[in-house]
Amino acid sequence: MKRWLVGFAAMAILFGGVGQASASFILYFDENGNASYTQTLLSGAVVSGTIVGVVAQDPSAPAGMMGLTYALPELVNNGDLLIMEPGNPTAPVVSDMLRFTNNLGDLTLGHQTANLLIYYSDIEQGEANTDLADLPFTTNTTSSIPEVGGEGNNGFDWQPGGVPYPNGNEYVGISDAPEPATLTMLGIGIVGMAGYGWRRRKTAAA
Repeated sequence: MKRWLVGFAAMAILFGGVGQASASFILYFDENGNASYTQTLLSGAVVSGTIVGVVAQDPSAPAGMMGLTYALPELVNNGDLLIMEPGNPTAPVVSDMLRFTNNLGDLTLGHQTANLLIYYSDIEQGEANTDLADLPFTTNTTSSIPEVGGEGNNGFDWQPGGVPYPNGNEYVGISDAPEPATLTMLGIGIVGMAGYGWRRRKTAAA
């Protein structure tokens, strides 16, 4: 098959997928690169999947500024969101930041071209080991939400809503103590591999 025909088919699949943009999605993620999502398509169908976050160059920042990056299931509004430590409301402390941008580094508010979520976090008090998101960051806006829960066991739940998401997207993040989730996912993988090996041995014995 000619290369141009393969390319044309790939573009058709790509734009066909864009035409199935969702009305909303819920993204669950932590500081160690673990994420899953549930997406409701315009057709009403519900799909889900997992996303692996990687530490990569922040395209909106100077060279060498790295961030824990997740590829989003659809395009969302650009900009930064600050996550604030709970406590003193007159002197809030920034603990984390969510950056919504694209491969060109666009942070323009009002644009809807962001296909990347870059998650930055500070090192929590009493934290023995740093997580992938524990990286230096600078902010671009003052939009913010508070963390929920005490130090050592906290997170956040952000639902921006509004146009162009009348049904609202939702971002549920763990900003502290993500290791148990990581170990659980690892445990599920090990059990699955063991079951697969047992089934192969049983089939071979038969």
